Amino acid sequence: DIYLDTWINFFSFRTKQQFDFTQKIIEFYNKALSIDEKYTLETTIEYRDDFAEGLSKFWSFLNSERKQSDFFEIEDYHNYILQSLGLVIEGASKPLLKELFQLNKFIKGNKVSKETVNSYDLGVLVDYLEHTDFKELFNPKPLNIRVSQLRNISYHHNANIQKDGTIKCSYGKGSKKVEFNTTLADLELTLQNVLYYYNAIKLAREIFLWDNYEKIKPLRAHLTETPKLRQEGMVAALYMAISREQFKMVSLKTDDNNAILIVQDL
Repeated sequence: DIYLDTWINFFSFRTKQQFDFTQKIIEFYNKALSIDEKYTLETTIEYRDDFAEGLSKFWSFLNSERKQSDFFEIEDYHNYILQSLGLVIEGASKPLLKELFQLNKFIKGNKVSKETVNSYDLGVLVDYLEHTDFKELFNPKPLNIRVSQLRNISYHHNANIQKDGTIKCSYGKGSKKVEFNTTLADLELTLQNVLYYYNAIKLAREIFLWDNYEKIKPLRAHLTETPKLRQEGMVAALYMAISREQFKMVSLKTDDNNAILIVQDL
């Protein structure tokens, strides 16, 4: 399914580059499809539970999304930005990257199993995907650091506020350790671009699946369960997406066949 919040996030894209990334990823999926339709579609089915799990983690971020004014101490807001980077990169986007990795291996003539892909850490996935046409996605501006390194900075708390207000960050070990200074504003903007990177991949995948829905149906006929998606998360994601566009969600009524949403322009 293509969720309404995904379309709203898509139309919130502010630059041509963000649209271009989505188009390039759709073309990537279609290239794999043209080589082996059954294998490509079965791969997307194989990752459906991983995708649902990542989506739930993204909803967790949306549920806890906050502004700097919500924090009494700047240190707390700084920690929130770092935690959010880690959650979106590792928790939400990694399942998508695993699928892209497996399909890219296939396109290059080297099939791998999902079990093999699951054994790779984020750095291996990103290193390989940097050879695709959408490689710039994995080095979000303005820091221009690989998302795998941003994840490491977040998880290892390698970002500390200095007395002058700058933030000293580091990643890597030993002779390969890299240190740099940045600002809270640049961390905020990097988080925003990481969100665009996640949404670009997510939307491209959903458009591809929708375009091939009739072909997918018989391949998934044997499945007796659908991925478990948090209903409260779906509503929260929709609320957050609409709120960003300066609308208020007045009511939402759903049944098995229809959904009626009423919004108010703020």
